[in-house]
Order: sequence, then C-alpha cells, then structure tokens
Amino acid sequence: LNLLNMIREYKERFKDSNSSGEKTTGSLIYNTAMKIKLNTPITHRMSIVRKLFSVREAVDLEKQTSDILNLLCSDEQTT
Repeated sequence: LNLLNMIREYKERFKDSNSSGEKTTGSLIYNTAMKIKLNTPITHRMSIVRKLFSVREAVDLEKQTSDILNLLCSDEQTT
C-alpha cells in the first residue's frame, strides 16, 4: 500500500465532499488513519498524520485530531 497515493486519494475525496459536511470528512480521516496504523511503523506515523491534516483547511478538527492521534499512538505501550 502506497501511503502517498492514499493521501492523494483522500485529497480528491475531500474536494468532492467539501459541501457534504464534517461527518463525511471525519470518517474519511478516521479510515485513512486506521490504514496508516495498520501499515506504518510507529516512528513514521506522526509525520504521515501531519501531512494528512495539512490537506484540510477550514473545518475545525480539534476533537477529531486528538481522537486520531490517540488512535495512532494507542499501541505504543503494548508493542
């Protein structure tokens, strides 16, 4: 799985769903974060997530951001 392609695909979907509201966008971010979690070493995840969030603009993502960062870091203590 190519993570850059995944982020590009996310960008395209965000363009298409820009007027659809936050729920659609939030679920796309969540699904993408889950793919990153499953396919990326812990040491590389945060930079990828930063790239992912730099794609977004006007929508307030404070809560979603913290939820996803918690999700991505949740297995650091168990591995």
